Amino acid sequence: MTTTGTIEIAGLDGGRIKLTSEQLEDLDSRVQGRLLVAGDQGWNEAVAIWNGMAAKTPALVLQPTSAHDVAAAVGFARERGLLLSIKGGGHNIAGTSIAEDCLVLDMSGMREVIVDPEARLAQVGPGCLLGEVDQATQAHGLATVLGFVSETGVAGLTLGGGWGYLARRFGWTVDNLAEVQVVCADGQLRTANRDQHPELFWALRGGGGNFGVVTRFSFRLHQVGPTVTGGLIVWSAERADEVLAAYRELTEQAPRELTAATIMRLAPPAPFLPQVWHGRPIVGIQVCHSGANPAADLAAVRALGDPIVDLVGPKPYVALQSMLNVMEPKWLHRYWKTWFLPGLSSEFLDAFRSSALKVTSPLSQSVLFHLAGALNDREGDDGAVGNRDARYIGGFAGTWPPGAPADPHGPGPETVGADPAVLHRRDLRQLPVGRGRHRPDRRRLWHQLPAPPSREGHLRPRQPVPRQPQHPPGHCEQSMSSWEPSPFLRLVGAGTGKPDQTGSEPAERMETPSWLAPDPAKNGSGALGLTRGQPPA
Repeated sequence: MTTTGTIEIAGLDGGRIKLTSEQLEDLDSRVQGRLLVAGDQGWNEAVAIWNGMAAKTPALVLQPTSAHDVAAAVGFARERGLLLSIKGGGHNIAGTSIAEDCLVLDMSGMREVIVDPEARLAQVGPGCLLGEVDQATQAHGLATVLGFVSETGVAGLTLGGGWGYLARRFGWTVDNLAEVQVVCADGQLRTANRDQHPELFWALRGGGGNFGVVTRFSFRLHQVGPTVTGGLIVWSAERADEVLAAYRELTEQAPRELTAATIMRLAPPAPFLPQVWHGRPIVGIQVCHSGANPAADLAAVRALGDPIVDLVGPKPYVALQSMLNVMEPKWLHRYWKTWFLPGLSSEFLDAFRSSALKVTSPLSQSVLFHLAGALNDREGDDGAVGNRDARYIGGFAGTWPPGAPADPHGPGPETVGADPAVLHRRDLRQLPVGRGRHRPDRRRLWHQLPAPPSREGHLRPRQPVPRQPQHPPGHCEQSMSSWEPSPFLRLVGAGTGKPDQTGSEPAERMETPSWLAPDPAKNGSGALGLTRGQPPA
């Protein structure tokens, strides 16, 4: 740390707090990890996050090397009322791992992975990326449920619920979480599992951030690979109707060892695609088969014939897990909307196809991913993740480079002709900034849009978790039990350190189609605004 003067940090109450050089030296003396301010070597890497649109600038970064360092930082922040955020892999779409002008704990220095092949358990540090865990576990022919971009952080993926190619066999990522070590708001390190602090363990399994700082994850492992059958098959989007129909047929009869996703977009300039197709509309199916009969199980897709390219075949599981990395670089600007789906009706597939074909952005894409399987076998309140009736997840991912005009990519009614009835004032925070004539008129939009409805699954300070509502069959909703949080689990507004301020006008009711539901996985790792409640004994 190179500063010799004072710095200002955001406080939990929304104000500003000055830290003197003596106070900074006090924090530095309590920890073994590096304390960084802007301009220090390593600062840029420490504050870089995956979604450039959500990038923020903290005031101070600590890179802890142990749970002791984390506890010291939490105590320091609590004593002074500082806003504290936690960065695992920095891959969360909402960018909640860093809050503006806060103290950030960059966990990238805690990346140890210890595999016990006999017990089939992996102890994973909070700074680990998926690929590091896959490499360590696959050395023993084992794996746990993680995502499908290997540069994603384990911590944020897990705390949001988590899913990937193995979710159909083994459930959400948190269904495979055996226990965690977590530093709570009082600075104490606790072990949470189904027997010890079970309410805390319930909340950490899909509740997102604001419950504490996890310093170790313990995952159950399963026999997978090391070779699986997987890859991508691509056709012209002119065949979208028959490809989507084949995708539905494939997924409705697929064994749990087979996971498939379908993607529609403009063809990227990837080396595996013929140059003549670059920039033209395509539809693809990405598969992972970790079972014994891939040829028979993929027959419905292979029967389509005449693909532009067929990359499906035997390959190492770790290679399949990193196959999409090149398409997901840091610092591109991204805006997503996703929903859980109980099925793929013909009406939905028609709407999905027609919407996907309207995309003009060369980096954006529309995706459907099959989930049905083990996650549906558990009770609805088994962890805060909920959504035990989900069969698919679908979404539209707007992506564009920094500085590009916002119009072809953005989420607002000005930029894509969206119906304002499905947007709310809080969405204005996520509109791309744009420049000149491309800058959205936020003031005018604020008056046009309704105040947001109460967000189920998003807890406010001192608010108990509501009882799970009764839903019609096939409707997916984030499941919550009647659990009431202990005082030390109080929440604050994600990424701000204070309750969400969304205006005082009454919310307008929004009718939601029966096949749509909110996606709690977007909670991510979250900024932690730790309150001063009393922890359990």
